[in-house]
Amino acid sequence: TTGAAGGGGGILMYEVLRIDSKEDMSFTQVEQRLSRRSLLRLSGLRPRDLRRVDPSLSLSTAGPDISVREEMMLINIGSVRAVVTNSSALIFKHPSFTCRRFLRLLRNRMKANYKYAMSSDSEERKLQVPFELVVGEAALISSSSPLEFDLIKAQPLMAKYVSRLKTKMTKAGVAQETLEEMRQFKQKLVTVESRAQAMSSMLLDLLDDEEDMQRLALSAHILTKDGGKGNKELLVEEWEMLLEYYLLRYETISSEAKRLLEEASDLEDTVSLTLSARRLELSKLELFLSICSLAVGTGAMIAGVFGMNLLNGFEVTPGVFWSVFVGIIVGGIGVAWGVISYVRRQGML
Repeated sequence: TTGAAGGGGGILMYEVLRIDSKEDMSFTQVEQRLSRRSLLRLSGLRPRDLRRVDPSLSLSTAGPDISVREEMMLINIGSVRAVVTNSSALIFKHPSFTCRRFLRLLRNRMKANYKYAMSSDSEERKLQVPFELVVGEAALISSSSPLEFDLIKAQPLMAKYVSRLKTKMTKAGVAQETLEEMRQFKQKLVTVESRAQAMSSMLLDLLDDEEDMQRLALSAHILTKDGGKGNKELLVEEWEMLLEYYLLRYETISSEAKRLLEEASDLEDTVSLTLSARRLELSKLELFLSICSLAVGTGAMIAGVFGMNLLNGFEVTPGVFWSVFVGIIVGGIGVAWGVISYVRRQGML
């Protein structure tokens, strides 16, 4: 099931879940399939406002957003898209885990809110919160929890990669699959960090806008028997505390992801330096073997000269063989020593 699907004749249809909250905090929920025109008429949105939460648009084209339009709150946080008033919500259905978690969390919060409203204990009744605050908090929780879960999984993974790479670097070498896992690990951390930063930026902009903060109190005019929700300043303060709390959570997620990314980058730098040192050692060995080949080749050249089938008088001269043999050995060692000395003076060995 998706939030938007093509219908007959190319008409765009939206699958939404409508939740209505009553005065006693009980609620009803109905699944509906609406055309764009019906959705605009039912919600009272203008077409340009609907584009902010339209699930038919790519989830990656717009950043997270919580805004207020004419006594309605528009929520666009990842796959969570909703139009919220002080007593109802139109939630666009999406097959993602985040959206399913949001719906499950919202139902549980609504049930808890109803329990507080029906409680005979005056202190418990004070725990009930406005409907739009319940929806907003559920959306923020459903967005932040997966990021926190990814970070919790990332910390032991980072320790495992550090241990594995250190072990590999002291032995035969670094396994290619380990480096590939590290690359995927970094990509996931970059995604977590970017999402957390986007949410932090959105919440900070919302907190800095006094007019938007005032308009978030959709239920300010509704009075309860305890008089808690009739105070607009109190509602704005509750919104501020909620948004500041999640701003802190997202900033913590972002800073932790950044720290892990820095550790991963440091580890990659260490691996790179280790591999460079090994390549340098191999280059030195290759140079040393080339020098030895030059010395042996010099001796082979002399032996080749004396091995030509031409008469030169040395063939029958006693003791010449051993003199030439010793000369070849000494000459090869001399050539090798001379080249090695030159290479060392140049700092290449």
